[in-house]
Amino acid sequence: MKLLLSIIILASTAIAGEDSLPMPPGFSLDQKPQDVLSNYPLGVISSMAAYAHHGHPDQELILPNGSNGWVYELRSKQPATTYVQPDGTALNVQDGSAVGPSVRYTLVFGVDDKVIDVLYDDRHRQFGSNALQLQQSADANGK
Repeated sequence: MKLLLSIIILASTAIAGEDSLPMPPGFSLDQKPQDVLSNYPLGVISSMAAYAHHGHPDQELILPNGSNGWVYELRSKQPATTYVQPDGTALNVQDGSAVGPSVRYTLVFGVDDKVIDVLYDDRHRQFGSNALQLQQSADANGK
């Protein structure tokens, strides 16, 4: 009975701790990546909280430094192509396989299972950055 009570107390403490976490920014193509990276709360978001907020990652991987990473890939759809039929009517066709540029956010988890960095990769514009770098340079500049 004592063991069961201890488990219930520990579980409720963990759940209560998750409720008071700061809300991380979501990943979307409409947001500036610098805003997402600058505002992501590092060192406090657990994998469980990240999963609850961002959903299932598109890919899970082990990074070269040995840390776990969750990749979220955002893809934009190509606009529909308009064809004119022989009778003169326009026909809009959306090819389901036509995908526009994509970007990737990778959550990096430390040994304590908390997000310690967020990597951003824009494969088409050759821009890449990370949250740790942006936040440290902002702290150094007094922002």
